[in-house]
Amino acid sequence: MYHASISREESEFISFHMVFFNPDTPAVLSPVTSVRDPWQFIPLEHPEEMTLPNISKLALCSHPRSSALAVYPNADGTLFIWGLIDQLNRYEDFIRLENSTAPHRPGLFEARIVGPGHILVSIEYKQIAELKIDGLSLDSVDIFERGPLFQKLAQGVAALQDHLLLRLSPDEDVCIIRERVRTLTVATIQRLLFRIKGFKHGGAILIVADVGNEGLNTKYGLHYTRLHEALKRYVVSLFDRDGAVRQIECSHADDRPLMRKKLARLQAECRENEKEIEAAIWFIALLTRIDGLVLMNQSLEVIGFGVEITTAQVPHSVKKIFASDGAGETRKKFNYTYYGTRHRSMMRHCHAYPGSVGFVISQDGDVRAIARVDDDVCLWENFRLLPEITPHDTFENGLGHD
Repeated sequence: MYHASISREESEFISFHMVFFNPDTPAVLSPVTSVRDPWQFIPLEHPEEMTLPNISKLALCSHPRSSALAVYPNADGTLFIWGLIDQLNRYEDFIRLENSTAPHRPGLFEARIVGPGHILVSIEYKQIAELKIDGLSLDSVDIFERGPLFQKLAQGVAALQDHLLLRLSPDEDVCIIRERVRTLTVATIQRLLFRIKGFKHGGAILIVADVGNEGLNTKYGLHYTRLHEALKRYVVSLFDRDGAVRQIECSHADDRPLMRKKLARLQAECRENEKEIEAAIWFIALLTRIDGLVLMNQSLEVIGFGVEITTAQVPHSVKKIFASDGAGETRKKFNYTYYGTRHRSMMRHCHAYPGSVGFVISQDGDVRAIARVDDDVCLWENFRLLPEITPHDTFENGLGHD
């Protein structure tokens, strides 16, 4: 795959998606999910050995949006392309919130070329390795699960949690409520960053604890609250729906038809709220295509876009962090001038205003988070950009964290 990624076919770089898939597996996935269009394995009449010339011919048949080459060794251990796997679009649909179902993925693992010398490997929905030219990363840091960066975002999460606690029955489990809201808020930020990354334009998001921060020149001021309001409606509708399910389970048979109608209405409401969140994410992501950053508060309300950072003081200590908690030896010093103007300005602002969190998305797709921890301005890269999910989890049930 590496050699294919740095080769060309008719002046175009070769890119393809493969699944390490045993061709003796049944051609159709057994019906363990509720999806109507599960993937299928379609065998080639004559399998092709996995050589660079054969890959060059078949690469255009694959794309993670739709299909993949099924690769597996024969009895002698030689890799062959045995066929194609279709209907892989649900992965992209799910992570973009265009579909709420995350179905089972085929094969032992998947790998895809995303650029010259750049290969991503995943098992199910978890990225397990990334090769970039001569650098191999075997794990990603989960900065949204715990650690100092998440703590800076916690105030906005807590406000949404408190809203839900006031709205729901006191019989609800408070711990479940808080964890579900945390997961949903984090997933929304992750999907926003993923959407911006997909534009391949570059951009930046700055989340501030105090919207009155100096050091910012806002070219286009506006107050866009729809994402925050949609999240509030969504979490309420989720728990209302779950409550209706419990009522049906405990109710008398005669009462169930009417209660099922109520449940159907609440399920439809969840889907509509889900669509509203996705559209709001699109709206905010598009603002990053204007020069300057998008300014948000901790409730994920947009304050302005096309924002220029005017803070001039250079931080005295900048470090990369290789663990979510950023403790001790996981921090490594690096040269402040190594990165471009967008990264440097974000580091200057986060140094001057310790409550801020910045996300910078490069044109090549790299996403980095920046925040001040103690006296250091810290930068996280190679962090987990997608929520960790397992087969059959859905966004509408809290990404499997119930």
